[in-house]
Amino acid sequence: MKSTSHCPLLYPALAFFLWLGLSPGLAQAQELPLLEQARAQVAAGRFDRAGELYRRLVQAQPDNALALGELADALEAAGRWREAVPVLSHLLELQPDDVARLFQLGRFLSWVPERRSDSYALLEQAVRAQPENLEYRLAYAEVLSWDLHRRAQALVEYEQILSQHPASPEAQSGLAQLLSWSGKLARAETMYDQLIARDPQYRPALVGKGEVLAWSGRNLEAGEFLDRATPPGADSRWLLARATASYGIGRRDQAARRLATLFSSEPDNPYAQALQQAIDNWRQPHIDFGFSLMRGSGDPATSEVEFNRPFARLHFPVNAWSRAEVSYVPTNYFNQASRRREDLLGVGWEGQPHDNFRFQARLQAARYSSGPGDFTGSVQFGWLVNDRVQMDFGFTRARVLDSVQAAAGVVVNGVLIGRARSNLANVQLRYLAPRKRVDLYLRHSIGSVTGIGFDSNRRVGLGAGTGKTFRLPREQYLRLGYAFTFFGFDRDLGAFPAPTPSRTTGGYFSPAKFFNNAGEINLSGKVARRWSYSIGGYLGVQQAETLSASLGQRKLSSYAQTTQSLRLTRHLSLTASYEYVNVAGAFQRNTFSLGFRLYLDR
Repeated sequence: MKSTSHCPLLYPALAFFLWLGLSPGLAQAQELPLLEQARAQVAAGRFDRAGELYRRLVQAQPDNALALGELADALEAAGRWREAVPVLSHLLELQPDDVARLFQLGRFLSWVPERRSDSYALLEQAVRAQPENLEYRLAYAEVLSWDLHRRAQALVEYEQILSQHPASPEAQSGLAQLLSWSGKLARAETMYDQLIARDPQYRPALVGKGEVLAWSGRNLEAGEFLDRATPPGADSRWLLARATASYGIGRRDQAARRLATLFSSEPDNPYAQALQQAIDNWRQPHIDFGFSLMRGSGDPATSEVEFNRPFARLHFPVNAWSRAEVSYVPTNYFNQASRRREDLLGVGWEGQPHDNFRFQARLQAARYSSGPGDFTGSVQFGWLVNDRVQMDFGFTRARVLDSVQAAAGVVVNGVLIGRARSNLANVQLRYLAPRKRVDLYLRHSIGSVTGIGFDSNRRVGLGAGTGKTFRLPREQYLRLGYAFTFFGFDRDLGAFPAPTPSRTTGGYFSPAKFFNNAGEINLSGKVARRWSYSIGGYLGVQQAETLSASLGQRKLSSYAQTTQSLRLTRHLSLTASYEYVNVAGAFQRNTFSLGFRLYLDR
């Protein structure tokens, strides 16, 4: 008998077929322990370690769909969802109909602004595959609401969801969020109030209500609702709303800490970046410099006043809640009759030491080319009673620019006459109805006009007004209002306009009584990210009782202004403004100003 041991091909063949039969089992035996180890790490909450084990498995078997899916889940749990995007993309190449992974990848891409356009199709595909899945539909509607141009589509999605799930608090809070982002703050606040009434601890409604309040300027109230939302600071939306409210009440350091936490997860959030820029602007020293020109028309000899005024002001922080300034403003007054030069050196301090209290103080000392110097300045205090009621009071001593004689003085027979200064104590009460965007104010002032070579003259004033603000598309704001102004002097010492300067007059407009009723309009907003503007004014009817006019005579009064601000670079911005004033019984003024602001790195 022939022995098989002598066949040279038998043993290699047996070994080959044995390897073929056992290799799947051996591979599975190697795979299972690694997969089980990774799952054990997930169960223990060690997601980073689990991710490392899943990666080893995927490196060995790149098309292992089970390992790819669990790796994506581990990365998401570890907060490293960006790394999961290519993993899910490869998984969907293997399993293009996996709806859960379509939704997961669409959600991740929606969090990346430059990839958000890719997320819409993925999320829509998941929703169309499982239209009964409420989670998918809510997420799709919310992502649509993030895009200004897709909010109409988002509104349709939310309305369809609520038609099928009318009691869903998630759908109701999502719709309220969309309404608030679309400028319908009052309606959004009503929906949040209804949700909070049903469940006082419902966090999305508390955060949403706080967000709406912060955007409405009701920062104290916003803080109360946001602090009720537990756990605090758990998401970027809460952090941004709380930072906005803190900034609004002058708590800039607190706002900066919250933004720092937000930036750790969303470094590119544009709203947070804008708020951080405003905080940095307060903290950074900066220089304002530029020039202004004024031309006032009236009687050429007395009331026509012109000046050119370069200026430079240095602002710098003193502590976390206040900053100071020093300034130098040389001014050249001139008209056909005379020229005067004054140099103004100023200091100032402003701040907010308490949530409800703020102050501002400025003092300017004037030195003239001839004659004694003097000073002007102001001290103002603001008391925020609550988000709706604010009281302001203080004292202001200011130059009167009605004529060269009033502003800088005129020499008559060798004697200096003029330099009228208005000295007024003032108090103002302001009320704001935020939901209706209606404001009301009442102002009262009392004091006198003093100067060189003429009698002091007591002055009283009263002002009141109301307005309503409309929010327009693209964050534009239109305010329509009405204002009433009254002021009067004990004696008309102005003789305005007078043929020649008099030793008994100060060269200023001093009617015994002056009334003005005016309709106001103002439009403001941003044209682009770096360009903001304001334009508006009023048109009214005035009545003035003077030495040369009776109170029954009515004349047209008007005022117009525009301000354009452009941020040129991170450290430099430009502001240009124009102002026109027409007091028909006395004068017209045209003032143009061009200024730069340069921020200095500390």
